[in-house]
Amino acid sequence: MIPVERAGKYVFEFDDLTFEIDPQIGARIRTFALAGQNVLTGPDVDPDNWGSTFWPSPQQRWNWPPVPELDSQPYQVSVSDGTLVLKSNPGTRANVSVEKRVRAVRERAAIDIAYTLTNTDTVAASWAPWEISRVAAGGLTFFPTGGAAVSNSLPVQNINKVTFYQHDAKAFGGSGQKYSADGSEGWLAHVSGKLLFLKTFTDTPTAAQAPAPEAEIEIYAAAKYVEIEPQGPYVQLQPNQSA
Repeated sequence: MIPVERAGKYVFEFDDLTFEIDPQIGARIRTFALAGQNVLTGPDVDPDNWGSTFWPSPQQRWNWPPVPELDSQPYQVSVSDGTLVLKSNPGTRANVSVEKRVRAVRERAAIDIAYTLTNTDTVAASWAPWEISRVAAGGLTFFPTGGAAVSNSLPVQNINKVTFYQHDAKAFGGSGQKYSADGSEGWLAHVSGKLLFLKTFTDTPTAAQAPAPEAEIEIYAAAKYVEIEPQGPYVQLQPNQSA
């Protein structure tokens, strides 16, 4: 299935599913919708923090705001055998580049994304891959419980080996709060109304995760939105090496 270009954005559409990515704004995912209901927030909710993006972890290595070359600046685009390939320029505050390979998997009603981090520094450096997806306020986020929590500033419940977080917009003032922990089984889900948003990925053992306060599963909540964030293995990359 080949993505269609519309006004500079690339769209996959099949059955009731719509997926849209904007290569001009950090190859950010704008839309992941079922029957017209988009599970992701837009810039109307927050002008900077919206949609689904990708960063290198740990954050303390590049601080804030996100690295523009990876998060908000244009990516190079090509299409090969139905796969949309997007490549960033090297980051300046995090010396990596990012490639995103996106394809539709119609038989599973899914979108498959392969992220590649490349070390563009002149020395070895360790990084983990980190996908950040913003969803609307008020939903329920959950994942299979793994090891102990690393950062626990959100009220979560652990029931039958599953960790649940119910978002309450009234619980927040001007700043957000974060929860991070080891997961298990390799999935992270969010429910909003009758819509289930499910991410699946390879489970990362505790010993292979980025150093605290990072972890395999992270949930960041603010008054207007929630971020659901899986991270992959923390690996050392030699100059020009990729993971």
